[in-house]
Amino acid sequence: MRPWPGAGDGWCLVLSGGGAKGVYHVGAWKALVELRIPVQAFVGNSIGAIVAGFLACGKQKELEEVAAGIHLGTLLDLPEGPGAALEIGKSFVARGGLDTAPLRRLLEEHIDEGRLRAGEVDLGVVTINITDLQPREVFLEEMEPGTVVDYLMASSAFPGFAPTTIEGKKHIDGGLWDNLPYEMARSRGWKRIILLDVSGLGLNRRPDFEGAQTVSIKSSISLGGAFDFDPNFLSRFGALGYLDTLRAFGRLGGRYAFIRPDLVLEERFDHHRAASDKGWDPKAVPKVFRHDPRHLMVLLDCAAAVLELDRFRAWTYVEVAAAISEKAAAEDGAVTTALGGKGAVALVRAAIEAGTLTESPYRATRLVEACFRGRTRTMLNRMLVTRTPELPGALVYFELTAGFWTASTKGTISG
Repeated sequence: MRPWPGAGDGWCLVLSGGGAKGVYHVGAWKALVELRIPVQAFVGNSIGAIVAGFLACGKQKELEEVAAGIHLGTLLDLPEGPGAALEIGKSFVARGGLDTAPLRRLLEEHIDEGRLRAGEVDLGVVTINITDLQPREVFLEEMEPGTVVDYLMASSAFPGFAPTTIEGKKHIDGGLWDNLPYEMARSRGWKRIILLDVSGLGLNRRPDFEGAQTVSIKSSISLGGAFDFDPNFLSRFGALGYLDTLRAFGRLGGRYAFIRPDLVLEERFDHHRAASDKGWDPKAVPKVFRHDPRHLMVLLDCAAAVLELDRFRAWTYVEVAAAISEKAAAEDGAVTTALGGKGAVALVRAAIEAGTLTESPYRATRLVEACFRGRTRTMLNRMLVTRTPELPGALVYFELTAGFWTASTKGTISG
C-alpha cells in the first residue's frame, strides 16, 4: 500500500460501520463543513464506506436527503403481501443472503467513479474476501476500473446480506476484520485524523494514537441500533453527530447538555459570586468538571441534567438558564400537587422506600426533602446522588444564581 502523496497536509476522516447509526456521520460532516476543516481523505467500513463514497464525490446534499428518508427498503428488496416470506426465502438461498439491489441502485445513481478518479481526494474501504478468507483494505487506485460501487457494496455486505462478487471473489462486510479502520488510515501516511465511532457491531480495534494528531469523536449518548430506522431516532442521532463534533472542536461545552461557551457571562458570574461572598466546594460537581474554569457552564450543565432537559440541541447560556427556570417551576408545582392529597405523603414515602419513584432527579430530591428528616433523608439523598452525580451541582446552581440572571440581563447579553 503506497502512501498518499498529500498525506500530512490535510485531514483524513475515518468512519466506522454501524448500519442506520451511520446518520451520525452525516451530522458530523455538516459540523466539519461549518468548521472549515480541510478533509482530503475518507476511510470507512460498512455504512461508513458508503458515507465516505458520497462525501468523496462531493455529494453532501444528496447524502443528507438519503439519510433523512432512509428505511429498510433503501437497502433491501423485501417483497410484501401473501407469499412474501417464501419469496424472500427463495431469494436468500439463491443469492446467499438478502437482496441488496436497492442499495446498489442508490450507489450507482450517486457515485461518480470518473469524478473520484480525476479528483484529489483519497478513498479507502475495508472488506473481507470470503472466497480466499482474506481481509482487504483497498484504496481507490487499487480498485479495478468500474468496481468502486462494487467495493462500497462489498464493505457494507452485512452478515445476512448477499455477498458482493468482485473479480470472481465473494466479499462481505469489513467489520468482521476492522470496523474502525484507523490503522488503515495511519498506514496510508495520514497523521491528522478525525475518527467517527458509532459503536457498530464487529471488531472495533483499539486505536494507537501515538504519533498522530487525532480527534476521536464517539457518540456521547447510547441509543438506537444498526437496523433502527425510526425517523425520530434517525433525526436525533444525526443531530448528535453534529453536536458531538462541534463539542470535540471546542465550539460547544458541557457533558449532559451542549452549551455554547460565553466568556462574558462567565466573568459576570464570577464577579456576582465574589460580591455575594458565596463560596462552593468543587466536590459538589462530578470529577470530570472540577478543573473546568467555566464555573457557570458547569453548574448550568448539572442543572440541565437533573431537570432532564432536551439533549439534542445546542443551548446558549441564556436559553438553558430560562429552560432550567421554567422546568424547575413546573417540577415544584408537581411536588405541591403530589403532596396535596389525603395520604399523599405516605404514598410518596412508600414509593421512595420501594425504589419505584420514577420522577426526575430534581422532583425526587424535593419530595425527599418534604417527606423525610434526619438519617433517612440523608440516606435517600445519597442514593439520589449516586443515581445522578450532577444533583449537588444543580443545587449549588440554584443557590448561587439567585438574583444573578435578573441583574445580568438588564443590559444586552450575547448568549
